[in-house]
Amino acid sequence: MKFEDFLKLLYEIISIILTLLWELAKFLYSLITGWKPEPPEPELNNQYQAALAPVKEVLSQDGDGFCLGGKYCTSAHTALQGGIAIGGSGYGKTSCVLQPTLYNMVDHSVIIHDSSLELAKNTLGFHHFHNFGIKILNYDKPQVSDGYNPISRVRGITDAQKVSNLLIRNTLGSGNGSDNFWNLQASAFLTMLVLLVLKEQKQELRNLTNVKYLLDNYSSGSLDNLVAKSGDRFIIQEYKNFLSYDQKVISSIVATCRSALNLWNSPNIQLLTSFDSIDFKAFRKQKTALYIQNSTLSLPFYSVITSIFFEQFFAELMEELPHEDDLHTYFLIDEFSSLYIPSIQLAVSNLRKFKANCFLVVQSEHQIKHVYGENQATAILQNMYSRVYFPGQDMQTCQSISSRLGKREVEIEDEETGKKTKRIRELLTPQEVYELGQNRALVFVGTKAIYTNMYPFYENKKLKQYSQLPAPEITSKLPWQTVPLITL
Repeated sequence: MKFEDFLKLLYEIISIILTLLWELAKFLYSLITGWKPEPPEPELNNQYQAALAPVKEVLSQDGDGFCLGGKYCTSAHTALQGGIAIGGSGYGKTSCVLQPTLYNMVDHSVIIHDSSLELAKNTLGFHHFHNFGIKILNYDKPQVSDGYNPISRVRGITDAQKVSNLLIRNTLGSGNGSDNFWNLQASAFLTMLVLLVLKEQKQELRNLTNVKYLLDNYSSGSLDNLVAKSGDRFIIQEYKNFLSYDQKVISSIVATCRSALNLWNSPNIQLLTSFDSIDFKAFRKQKTALYIQNSTLSLPFYSVITSIFFEQFFAELMEELPHEDDLHTYFLIDEFSSLYIPSIQLAVSNLRKFKANCFLVVQSEHQIKHVYGENQATAILQNMYSRVYFPGQDMQTCQSISSRLGKREVEIEDEETGKKTKRIRELLTPQEVYELGQNRALVFVGTKAIYTNMYPFYENKKLKQYSQLPAPEITSKLPWQTVPLITL
């Protein structure tokens, strides 16, 4: 062996021995003191690799769920995990998302909150062509509407309390301090009146029009006779509690109840809510499209009925698990922030187990927070597996999206020297999120994000043809022209 080779071998042996001694020293030191060495820092380019996913990796042209851009859709399985579209007026929430979704869901039942009447205009013919059962709730035109009686599904005290609480909450707000006292007392009195109407009256008299009729005539003394005749302990005791207040308190309670039932001064609402032609359970067996219609300006006026409708539909769907061959049921709720649905957080987190879920449409996340509060709004958003963000979001939302997208390493070249340096930056800054560009949107499906073009239905020849299919003739289902009233 040459002397140089011997030195190299000796050097390697000494290096190995020193390394082993160093590792042994660190081990003994950590054993005695509890010290742990810091883990090595990851290389910069491994730590910051945030990137947008290719559209076709997340969505498919063959998907049978939500269409999140006009051309590409989720699967039905993904749709069962809920979705939301957020953007101001004119960005394409209806034409690029809701309408293509309705054309895509040919094997599921759908309930559509159609506040602009645009969706019915462009999809009724399509649903009729594909043999959907057609249901319409048109608050302004009962002559072409199905009937929906909110108290026809009341099966006991708790159900009556839910309806009464919603009537008070949606009409008068949640209340606080002294307002809350009046709301609670009004809700209790309304609950008693609902149960009284359901207790002894004929089927055609069991509706909120007659609840209001009793309320308007309580001072005539005839209410005393009806309560006594009912023989119901709860009704009698609640009525005694009501009468135990002095006259000023009674007058205030009655005034609060009348405000809550103010909507039932409308002859159209009296007719539409005097009968019921909608079987919630049938949506699982026969594919059905139900449109809830009212003009945009009337949204606040009619929101109480719509809120009760969704509340009762969710409750009935979640009463029992579906059978294997039951259909999916999807709720497409435009102008969601105009409604207050107490169980919505519970619904969106559990409906998927019952082959159902919601796709919500709002103009901003702030709208949801305003109606439902910060905590509940956050929970609602977290349960929306698919999210579509259009340009022009408020800056708080832009910052949240930017943070969610993460950071990436970029290489910047100095224009003068040509020297390249590495920097860390947001994948998209808040300002870039705000300025996404015309006909573009950010779409999140689970943890993956895509930046995609938005295609309105009318730019697709096939979808445009769907929108031109003739709508079926809608015939009147009204059983009467004037609502029968209780004889006092």
